[in-house]
Amino acid sequence: MTSAKVQYLMCWGRPREIDALLSNKLRNASFLAAMLVVALHLPKANSGLPFWVSSLMGGGVSYVAVPFFFLMSGFFLSRHMDEDGWYGRAVRQRAKTLLIPYVVFCILNWMLSGLICSNWEFDVVSVFSLRLSEPTGYNVLWFIRALCAFVMISPCIAWAVKRWGLFFVFGCYACAPIGVAVSYFFYWTFPFNGLAMFALGVYLRRNRIDINLNRRWVAVVSGMFGIFLIVCRILMSNHGIPFSGTVRLCAVPFLMLAFWKMVPNCKWPRCIVENAFPLYLLHMVFMNLYSKTFLSGYSGARQEFARIGLWGAVAASSLMSAVLIRKMRISCEKKTETPFCLTLLICASK
Repeated sequence: MTSAKVQYLMCWGRPREIDALLSNKLRNASFLAAMLVVALHLPKANSGLPFWVSSLMGGGVSYVAVPFFFLMSGFFLSRHMDEDGWYGRAVRQRAKTLLIPYVVFCILNWMLSGLICSNWEFDVVSVFSLRLSEPTGYNVLWFIRALCAFVMISPCIAWAVKRWGLFFVFGCYACAPIGVAVSYFFYWTFPFNGLAMFALGVYLRRNRIDINLNRRWVAVVSGMFGIFLIVCRILMSNHGIPFSGTVRLCAVPFLMLAFWKMVPNCKWPRCIVENAFPLYLLHMVFMNLYSKTFLSGYSGARQEFARIGLWGAVAASSLMSAVLIRKMRISCEKKTETPFCLTLLICASK
């Protein structure tokens, strides 16, 4: 066996340690990505601005958020892949941190819909978003559903990444448009682009690749080219030109490079950045509550300012609720020694 092969196998078994600056950067990036998800879900506005300008401001750049979450999920999962029994622990941990919140938020969304719309019909398929070709119920939970699928097959992903490396990552990403053309199952439940980002996270961590990206010009050029592709995609979509979705997929990696470089590595308040995932889960609740209040009665440029206000109100309400829930969880688990999400689920079932 060649020395290069031995070195590769040794690197695979010893992932690079995360220093304090990189840890800060990862937390900050996760929080900013959650904020971009909020911006992505803002209601479309008839503000009078050119279509591509409004779309670029409201959604185009925000498409980096969910792929970034998939990448980080693979990145952090891979740090335990050289330990005995890592798969069983990973499945149990994700069942607690992903599946239980999934069930709780499905039930809470059904209860909120019943209070607002007076519709208490309990359809299991719709309430728990079990239509695998579309996001029913609390629609942001499609990400958790897809992430659970990737965790379940993570040994296969790790084997494929170890054997084929970046060829596997590029192959999955290239299959994304084909998968959507075949079935929306590959868009909402098993997205190939999400699988590629998850595998890329595994690859970066297991091969000890430096992700600090010290060369500023790479980020600048990547960001400019990514925005150019997003503008092309929006214009193509506006004029009915096909393959606009493929152009967006091509733009995402370039935008992610620029996004990562722009994130500072200084330490932000932990009570804020540690709530990125709760912010992702909660924001649609407040988006539904606040949308009509903020956007009704406005037109033209004022509606764009109203959307910015809605973004801030939804983010602030979600963060405050997340901080409150975290404090309640800590207090509850100290008293009952029962996971807080499980306690909520028991209360909801009663």
